[in-house]
Amino acid sequence: YNPNLPIYQSTNLPIYQSTNLPIYQSTNIPIYQSTNLPIYQHSNLPTKEP
Repeated sequence: YNPNLPIYQSTNLPIYQSTNLPIYQSTNIPIYQSTNLPIYQHSNLPTKEP
């Protein structure tokens, strides 16, 4: 057989099929909700401010 990306052919991306992206479903992106981008709010781009 020809290698030609055997990794994809062999695994056929089972990671996505098996997990079905449970990370996003489970956490539902709490990182953005929890922090609500506090980095920008707190810093408010102080670099440009005098």
